[in-house]
Amino acid sequence: MENKVKHKFSVKNNIIENMKSKTEKNSQENEEYSPDLYYKQLFSHKILIKELLYLIFEENLYTFGFDFNTLKLEKNEFITEFDNVLIERKSDCIWSIKLNKKKIYIFFHLEFQRTVDRTIAQRTRIYRELTEISIIKSKTFSKVRGKIPPIISIVLYNGNNNYSAPVSKKGVVYFDETTKQIFDILNLEYPISENNKNTYYLIDETKWKSKKNKIRNFCEAMFLLEQCKNSKDFDKITKEIEKIKQKNLNQIKNKNNNDELTLFLIDFARWISALLKDLYNKNKFLFPITTKNLENIKDNDMFVENFAKGFKKELKEAHEKGIIEGEKKSFFNGIIAMIVLKFGNIANNLREQIMQLNFKSFNLLDYTNLISNSKSAEEAYTKIAKLASA
Repeated sequence: MENKVKHKFSVKNNIIENMKSKTEKNSQENEEYSPDLYYKQLFSHKILIKELLYLIFEENLYTFGFDFNTLKLEKNEFITEFDNVLIERKSDCIWSIKLNKKKIYIFFHLEFQRTVDRTIAQRTRIYRELTEISIIKSKTFSKVRGKIPPIISIVLYNGNNNYSAPVSKKGVVYFDETTKQIFDILNLEYPISENNKNTYYLIDETKWKSKKNKIRNFCEAMFLLEQCKNSKDFDKITKEIEKIKQKNLNQIKNKNNNDELTLFLIDFARWISALLKDLYNKNKFLFPITTKNLENIKDNDMFVENFAKGFKKELKEAHEKGIIEGEKKSFFNGIIAMIVLKFGNIANNLREQIMQLNFKSFNLLDYTNLISNSKSAEEAYTKIAKLASA
């Protein structure tokens, strides 16, 4: 018994040492340049996950009623013990999301592939099952009728070779009618997917095409940038990215929760800069636009400054402008409401004249007595216009 305990702790210590060694090795590798480091980091942002799900489900996304306020990045490291040996598994990224008006959650497990891995069907299944075990043991995660949420695996491939890995266990495990009968007699689940269903959902970025030549969001822009063959293509897509940035700016300029987008853009800028550097190093003649930038870039700071931090300034200005526009709208509505309350409905042309006035102050109290002491809507307008121009 004592020897068994010693063996157990010896194995555990060896594995911990191996894990430390791996960490140190990864740390050394991370010091070297690689766009993949930034690429994976981008998928830890809610904004990009929402865009990814939109590209997958498109209009059906809203039919299912995903509640994006509940998007949460889940634990992705699992250590299990089998026969006194610790087994470590780490998936790339796991997100959970709740369906609107229901207690049901869906998990999305993301795996990023640069190489064609013929074990990916098994790997994704292992990660799903380890996640299931973690949820079963969890006392904090709410289950539905005692059952755990379903998990969907999504593999994003952006390697150099044509993707040829099996998308189901049918392409890996031999299974014919005879073996099927054996499993049926034992009432066991088949070792391959029934009805030839895939084990994971594949996004082959190397073959991604935008619909109607219109780039819909940052996520799609990433897929297309990865495919660029020359600086002209790259420049064309980055111009579309500027439009996407502006679209996001317009959508959130009246909101206070802008930090999430700003942090995402900083990481996005780092990835673009890293990708540019990689493309330039591979072929300096096809990507000459990066030459001047690369001579000055250190840790991507220059590109980040131009791309993300500059956007933060635009965001602040637009937010302030949005607040002012909101105040103006409320003010004009208040002026018109007081005139209507005093004199009844007013002509449309008078409404338009009021809306065109250039007010220096948006304090309604300054105009209350003017309207109250006027004998007609027209007289009220004259007094208001005089005070507004004073």
